[in-house]
Amino acid sequence: MDPCMACLPPRLVLASTAPVLVLLLFVPLSPCRAASGSGPSAVLLPVDKDGATQQYVTMFWQRTPSVPVKAVVDLAGAMLWVDCESGYESSSYARVPCGVQALPPREERRLCHRLLRCGVPGLPQRHLHRVPGVHYHAPPAATSSQTSCRCTPPAAPCRVRARATAPGFLFTCGATSLTKGLGAAATGMMSLSRARFALPTQLASIFRFSRKFSLCLAPAESSGVVVFGDAPYEFQPVMDLSKSLIYTPLLVNPVTTTGVSTTAGDKSTEYFIGVTGIKVNGRAVPLNATLLAIAKSGVGGTKLSMLSPYTVLETSIHKAVTDAFAAETAMIPRVPAVAPFKLCYDGTMVGSTRAGPAVPTVELVLQSKAVSWVVFGANSMVATKDGALCFGVVDGGVAPETSVVIGGHMMEDNLLEFDLEGSRLGFTSYLPMARLPPLAVASGALLLLFVSVSPCRAAAGGGPSSVVLPVSKDDATQQYVTMFRQRTPQVPVKAVLDLAGTMLWVDCDAGYVSSSYAGVRCGAKPCRLLKNAGCAITCLDAPSAGCLNDTCSEFPKNTATSVSTAGNIITDVLSLPTTFRPAPGPLATAPAFLFTCGHTFLTQGLADGATGMVSLSRARFALPTQLADTFGFSRKFALCLPPASAAGVVVFGDAPYTFQPGVDLSKSLIYTPLLINPVSTAPYGRKDKTTKYFIGETTIQLKGRVWREKSTDYFIGLTGIKVNGHTVPVNATLLAIDKKGVGGTKLSTVSPYTVLERSIHQAVTDAFAKEMAAIPRAPAVEPFKLCYDGRKVGSTRVGPAVPTVELVLESTAASWVVFGANSMVATKGGALCLGVVDAGTEPQTSVVIGGHMMEDNLLEFDLEASRLGFSSYLPSRQTTCNNFRLG
Repeated sequence: MDPCMACLPPRLVLASTAPVLVLLLFVPLSPCRAASGSGPSAVLLPVDKDGATQQYVTMFWQRTPSVPVKAVVDLAGAMLWVDCESGYESSSYARVPCGVQALPPREERRLCHRLLRCGVPGLPQRHLHRVPGVHYHAPPAATSSQTSCRCTPPAAPCRVRARATAPGFLFTCGATSLTKGLGAAATGMMSLSRARFALPTQLASIFRFSRKFSLCLAPAESSGVVVFGDAPYEFQPVMDLSKSLIYTPLLVNPVTTTGVSTTAGDKSTEYFIGVTGIKVNGRAVPLNATLLAIAKSGVGGTKLSMLSPYTVLETSIHKAVTDAFAAETAMIPRVPAVAPFKLCYDGTMVGSTRAGPAVPTVELVLQSKAVSWVVFGANSMVATKDGALCFGVVDGGVAPETSVVIGGHMMEDNLLEFDLEGSRLGFTSYLPMARLPPLAVASGALLLLFVSVSPCRAAAGGGPSSVVLPVSKDDATQQYVTMFRQRTPQVPVKAVLDLAGTMLWVDCDAGYVSSSYAGVRCGAKPCRLLKNAGCAITCLDAPSAGCLNDTCSEFPKNTATSVSTAGNIITDVLSLPTTFRPAPGPLATAPAFLFTCGHTFLTQGLADGATGMVSLSRARFALPTQLADTFGFSRKFALCLPPASAAGVVVFGDAPYTFQPGVDLSKSLIYTPLLINPVSTAPYGRKDKTTKYFIGETTIQLKGRVWREKSTDYFIGLTGIKVNGHTVPVNATLLAIDKKGVGGTKLSTVSPYTVLERSIHQAVTDAFAKEMAAIPRAPAVEPFKLCYDGRKVGSTRVGPAVPTVELVLESTAASWVVFGANSMVATKGGALCLGVVDAGTEPQTSVVIGGHMMEDNLLEFDLEASRLGFSSYLPSRQTTCNNFRLG
């Protein structure tokens, strides 16, 4: 054997020494050290995963002459055992007679309770035949009818450079029948437990290194390793994790859980840790805490197991965790469960990150609340053959011996150090997350959804031609909400849509957990482009997404309540839903998405569950422009707002506007110019040389900022109004935008109903009342002034049979005709009211077209051409927003 083989990546190689178990050294021994017999400071074993059984297997060399032995690795068990029936040939084995000092007194009494006689079933039938007086030991998988013997080869000098030889290594002989169920042709099992004669303690005693080992399990088709002793934990690219492990105590269960004890009261030699709680997406899962503790009977607690492929939870814990996980992933389409899992998703709808599938984290809270083992998607989700992604936890029943068993899949690509001397477990985060600096991870991105991408374009690496957001209406607030996924790992975020605003903002106070966010430094380009931005110089609170020093700050505003505050500008991963109909499509990825951190109090007044607002304005960092810059598609979007209990959509980029049944509105929109108000309508403040704001513990300092700038809202040139074809007399100057930014007509998704300056409101309601003179009136219902008995109003395809309201635009040939479905509002008392609201005598904007008037109308906001395209009421064409199809 070439000694240079020791320098290759870890794999077991042939030992030329006669009688022993051979392991490769983690660091090669010098010839002098090897000759002196001082021994290695660490040895290792390679570990591979058997795809068929989900077991982790290793190889080593044994016997004289040496032969390779493949064995399943186990964190439990008493010691190594191998099949000695099937051709066990060796000239160097030796029995361990009863009474020798190799066994501690208690174990001596237990294992030598009787002598084996020659010919006992299970003994190797050649070399060990007719050998009385050997120690009796039952491997964990043995049945009551099986027996085996423990043997030890004599010591021998090491003659192979960069390999270590363990003299006189104790192991147990098993029967061939024991190997049934083992993977990859394994003929034994290797115990890594804390038992006296398991590998960690035997090797530490032989080589005189620390009684500890580190375990790095790899997924299938990769290689992992077990390192025994004292070694740096070095990974490529140059990274040493030796000093960055997080530690938690290893607990001792007072009762063995292996089920093969022959003496009552044996302590377990398995590895238990003190899990005190579980969080999903940063939110505590309600659990019965007594199940997490180890009772005097040995029941309960949390242990680690390599033989359990997946994490197993007691039934009530399993239900609580899966329910919490399902709530956090409500926006991801479910698929039928795949045994043994209960919660499965359409894999094509789950984004991908460096930490695996973009799903909520599962956090194991350990004995100190400050110490948690955070489980990312790569370790929590399991991909099935049919394309499903399942939450990889299994129901362990109502009365399992151990409440939580952390299985192999959850440990993969995590470095675990089992320090038996310090009785503690050290662990890292998921290793692929540790390979890059935090900002490098953050730059990976904004996940969106591919829509209408040709195979050639996809192969060329081009982005999507359009992406989408689903829209629904919250009946309680009349707001329009959407859902998207954000952060690493991905979590669902519900937000209110807004045609105004500067950029997306979300609440960063309430459990914002992400490994990929990054602050935008003061003076960075995005900060310079935001003229109203300030600088968060010092934050005295704990560092978080919402509390960063030297970070650009902006003023997120709840436009529903007109409450504003200051918040950090950061970037993070964000994911939008797929194509609107008929089925989810592939995901699209964009760079880190810029948004503002809001505070929890800003969410007051938003729809239930909404934790932010999505800006669709023409602002530089609102969604339309950010997405267009990212993907290279046109800077435009189409909006189709639904009524309550229906579905709507926002489409960004270049896409056909196709509705069922076979209606394409792409070429039939009516266009009118989008106007620019020279003054912002957002009441953000004034010009000041130096102003300080104190928001909680954060100091915001603005220097010489001119707050009022051009509006980023959408204004159109309304020149007149008609009711039932008759012109309504209104003051035309109110319809124009003056130099102060007062007047004009804008569109708002936050205003539920259309709001009119008082004189315009009076004129329109008078005209409408005149045309409806034959219909019985009903008492006014706030906030409306003109209501009718709904039973007396007929019904048509376009809503209540009432006069049309026509918005005459800049060209007299272009009018937006509003039918009864968009002009009338049904109240709970049965009245039908004209859905326009009195704004008073001096509003900032004379006409605000609210959401109700836009419902089931397709509106295209073309920012590049600065024009608004609009359809007529869609049901007049026998379709609705709910029937939109894309992809």
